[in-house]
Amino acid sequence: MSILLIDTSGPEAWVALVKDGEILSEHTWLADRLLAVTLLEKIDDLLEECRISVSDLKKIAVVSGPGHWSGLRTGIVVASVLAGAAGSKLVDLGLPRRKDELIGAVGGAESVDAVLVRYT
Repeated sequence: MSILLIDTSGPEAWVALVKDGEILSEHTWLADRLLAVTLLEKIDDLLEECRISVSDLKKIAVVSGPGHWSGLRTGIVVASVLAGAAGSKLVDLGLPRRKDELIGAVGGAESVDAVLVRYT
Protein backbone atom coordinates (compact mmCIF):
# COMPACT_ATOMS: atom_id res chain seq x y z
CA MET A 1 0.00 0.00 0.00
CA SER A 2 1.46 3.38 -1.06
CA ILE A 3 1.05 6.22 1.42
CA LEU A 4 2.02 9.89 1.09
CA LEU A 5 3.00 11.57 4.38
CA ILE A 6 2.99 15.37 4.70
CA ASP A 7 4.34 17.39 7.65
CA THR A 8 4.21 21.16 7.22
CA SER A 9 3.94 22.04 10.91
CA GLY A 10 7.20 24.02 11.08
CA PRO A 11 9.55 26.04 8.88
CA GLU A 12 11.15 22.78 7.71
CA ALA A 13 8.67 20.74 5.67
CA TRP A 14 8.82 16.98 5.07
CA VAL A 15 7.08 14.70 2.59
CA ALA A 16 7.64 10.97 2.26
CA LEU A 17 6.35 8.11 0.20
CA VAL A 18 5.90 4.94 2.25
CA LYS A 19 5.11 1.45 1.07
CA ASP A 20 4.60 -1.50 3.43
CA GLY A 21 6.02 0.51 6.35
CA GLU A 22 9.26 1.44 4.56
CA ILE A 23 10.22 4.88 3.25
CA LEU A 24 10.71 4.67 -0.52
CA SER A 25 11.76 8.30 -0.79
CA GLU A 26 11.52 11.50 1.22
CA HIS A 27 12.23 15.21 0.88
CA THR A 28 12.96 17.68 3.67
CA TRP A 29 13.45 21.35 2.92
CA LEU A 30 13.36 24.76 4.54
CA ALA A 31 10.03 25.87 3.12
CA ASP A 32 9.20 28.76 5.42
CA ARG A 33 7.29 31.34 3.35
CA LEU A 34 7.68 29.41 0.09
CA LEU A 35 5.68 26.38 1.19
CA ALA A 36 2.68 27.12 -1.03
CA VAL A 37 5.02 27.17 -4.03
CA THR A 38 7.30 24.25 -3.13
CA LEU A 39 4.98 21.66 -1.56
CA LEU A 40 3.34 20.43 -4.76
CA GLU A 41 6.70 20.50 -6.57
CA LYS A 42 8.26 18.30 -3.88
CA ILE A 43 5.32 15.87 -3.94
CA ASP A 44 5.51 15.69 -7.73
CA ASP A 45 9.28 15.02 -7.56
CA LEU A 46 8.70 12.31 -4.95
CA LEU A 47 6.06 10.51 -7.03
CA GLU A 48 8.18 10.78 -10.17
CA GLU A 49 11.25 9.34 -8.40
CA CYS A 50 9.25 6.33 -7.26
CA ARG A 51 7.30 6.00 -10.52
CA ILE A 52 4.00 6.20 -8.67
CA SER A 53 1.00 8.23 -9.77
CA VAL A 54 -1.36 10.08 -7.46
CA SER A 55 -4.07 7.54 -8.28
CA ASP A 56 -1.83 4.76 -6.86
CA LEU A 57 -1.85 6.34 -3.39
CA LYS A 58 -4.12 4.48 -0.97
CA LYS A 59 -3.71 6.97 1.89
CA ILE A 60 -2.61 10.57 2.15
CA ALA A 61 -1.66 11.46 5.71
CA VAL A 62 -1.04 14.93 7.10
CA VAL A 63 0.13 16.36 10.41
CA SER A 64 -2.56 18.71 11.75
CA GLY A 65 -0.61 20.50 14.46
CA PRO A 66 0.15 22.24 16.62
CA GLY A 67 2.43 24.32 14.48
CA HIS A 68 2.52 27.32 12.19
CA TRP A 69 -0.98 28.30 11.00
CA SER A 70 -0.10 28.94 7.35
CA GLY A 71 2.04 25.84 7.04
CA LEU A 72 -0.56 23.56 8.61
CA ARG A 73 -3.33 25.02 6.50
CA THR A 74 -1.32 24.59 3.30
CA GLY A 75 -0.43 20.97 4.08
CA ILE A 76 -4.00 20.08 5.05
CA VAL A 77 -5.51 21.67 1.94
CA VAL A 78 -3.03 19.94 -0.37
CA ALA A 79 -3.60 16.57 1.36
CA SER A 80 -7.38 16.98 1.19
CA VAL A 81 -7.43 17.94 -2.47
CA LEU A 82 -5.03 15.15 -3.49
CA ALA A 83 -7.02 12.57 -1.51
CA GLY A 84 -10.25 13.71 -3.14
CA ALA A 85 -8.76 13.73 -6.63
CA ALA A 86 -7.13 10.31 -6.23
CA GLY A 87 -9.96 8.65 -4.35
CA SER A 88 -7.49 8.01 -1.51
CA LYS A 89 -8.19 7.90 2.20
CA LEU A 90 -7.33 11.09 4.09
CA VAL A 91 -5.61 10.49 7.44
CA ASP A 92 -5.13 13.03 10.25
CA LEU A 93 -1.82 12.27 11.97
CA GLY A 94 -2.38 14.84 14.70
CA LEU A 95 0.73 16.01 16.51
CA PRO A 96 4.12 16.44 14.84
CA ARG A 97 6.34 13.50 15.80
CA ARG A 98 9.50 11.72 14.74
CA LYS A 99 9.39 10.23 11.25
CA ASP A 100 9.34 6.63 12.46
CA GLU A 101 6.43 7.41 14.79
CA LEU A 102 4.47 9.02 11.94
CA ILE A 103 5.04 5.99 9.72
CA GLY A 104 3.90 3.67 12.49
CA ALA A 105 0.83 5.79 13.21
CA VAL A 106 -0.42 5.93 9.63
CA GLY A 107 -0.65 2.19 9.08
CA GLY A 108 -3.64 1.55 11.31
CA ALA A 109 -5.09 5.06 11.28
CA GLU A 110 -8.72 5.57 10.35
CA SER A 111 -9.56 7.81 7.43
CA VAL A 112 -11.40 11.08 8.04
CA ASP A 113 -13.66 13.34 6.02
CA ALA A 114 -11.90 16.53 7.14
CA VAL A 115 -8.81 17.60 9.08
CA LEU A 116 -8.96 20.43 11.59
CA VAL A 117 -5.95 22.73 12.02
CA ARG A 118 -4.46 22.68 15.51
CA TYR A 119 -2.25 25.76 15.56
CA THR A 120 -0.26 27.31 18.39
